[in-house]
Amino acid sequence: MRGAIHPPTCPMELSVFFFPRSSNINSYSLKGTSGNDERVFKTLNLAPLVKKPLSCRKHLLIMKKRLANNNPDAHYIKGIIWYFNLDHCDVGLHHIGIAANGGQKEAIYIGRTEEGKTYMSQFEWAKDTTMAETCWKQIKTSLNGIRVARKRCYMISLRNMKPPDVCHPRDLDNTCEKCFFYKQMFKFIFMV
Repeated sequence: MRGAIHPPTCPMELSVFFFPRSSNINSYSLKGTSGNDERVFKTLNLAPLVKKPLSCRKHLLIMKKRLANNNPDAHYIKGIIWYFNLDHCDVGLHHIGIAANGGQKEAIYIGRTEEGKTYMSQFEWAKDTTMAETCWKQIKTSLNGIRVARKRCYMISLRNMKPPDVCHPRDLDNTCEKCFFYKQMFKFIFMV
C-alpha cells in the first residue's frame, strides 16, 4: 500500500499540544483529567494537526482515540489524508462527512458538492463570504505538502455550476448567490 502508516510510540506528553476548543491555550493543562475521558477526546482541539495533517503520522495513538470518540478535527484530518494523499475518495469523503456533521467548517467547505451547498446555504456563506474565505485559507494550509490532483469530477462539477455570464465568473473577488459555489470550486481547482 502506497504511503503505509506505521504507528510509532506516542508518549502521553504529546497530548499537551492539543487543547479543548473552549479553553485558553495558555491556561489549560491535561493534568488531573482522565486519560480515557471521552469528553476530552471528543472536544480536544487538534488545530496543529488540522494545519499539517501529514504530521498526524507521529501521533497515531492520539488520533485513534479521537476518532473513536468522533472528534470532528480527527475525522477531517483522516479524511484529508485518505482523500488527497492516499487517493481513496470514498474513505476520505466518509471522514470529511463525519467532520462536517460535527461542525468542522473546513470539512463543510471541502465535502461533496450537493452536501456542501446545503451546509453552506444553511450558514448563508454565499451572502457573507467571510467564513468561506477563512476556511479556504485554512484548507490551503492543510493541503500544503500534499499533491492535489485535478480530477475529472472537479471539472464536471465546475462546468455544472457555471453561472450566467452576467456574474463575471472570472472575477473571484465579487460574488453573488448565483456564482458563489462556482467561484469556490474554481478557486479549489485552479489555486491548490
